[in-house]
Amino acid sequence: SLNNVYIYKNDIYVLDVFGKVFKNNKETIFIDISSETINRFDEGRRETGLFSMAFHPTENYFLISFTNKESCLTVKKYTLDIDGNPNLNSGEVIFKVPNTAQIHFSGSLIWSEYFQDFLLNVGDMGLNPNSEYSSDPLDTTSPKGKILFMNKKISSPDLLALNNSTPPRNDLLAFGLRNPWRSFEYKNYLFVPDVGLKSDEELNIVDLNNFNTTKKPYLFGWPH
Repeated sequence: SLNNVYIYKNDIYVLDVFGKVFKNNKETIFIDISSETINRFDEGRRETGLFSMAFHPTENYFLISFTNKESCLTVKKYTLDIDGNPNLNSGEVIFKVPNTAQIHFSGSLIWSEYFQDFLLNVGDMGLNPNSEYSSDPLDTTSPKGKILFMNKKISSPDLLALNNSTPPRNDLLAFGLRNPWRSFEYKNYLFVPDVGLKSDEELNIVDLNNFNTTKKPYLFGWPH
């Protein structure tokens, strides 16, 4: 049930998909949110559970992503006490989006040194039941199939939507993704592996300097 491993300030955090984060060894539980998280074995082995976490490098808090009991991709913010342990009563939901298909949540979090902000990967959350593909990844008013800034509102996407009643989101770094399961940043480059269709996978590499020039989010193309 291992889902992710993170190293922060020389400590190793091991994420169990059922909702526990272990610190440095299997006896020390850093945080346990299993009571808030859907057990994927109880739900027919879908893609629910605990996904990711990331620490703010200078402020005393971290973000953690998981599926809540209502099958929403959820990001919670927890502050840290003086010993670096989570203040369990400080949990604050800062992002939530429902997923009825229970697949393609993504949920990967990283701290971006380039943007000085957290980045959240959001999957397309399955196919539209009324068509072969969903339009959400290309819809700039939707959070699905995107890479989002968690705090900054610095994006200026064009409006692409079937329903033009709402303005485009201003927190988009990238769109047109299927299930971007991780992101990696190196200097001014972002590396985004994504789940392809049936037999194909892909690795996307973008120069983040281009975003600073245009303020236009990167288009990755899914589902076309």
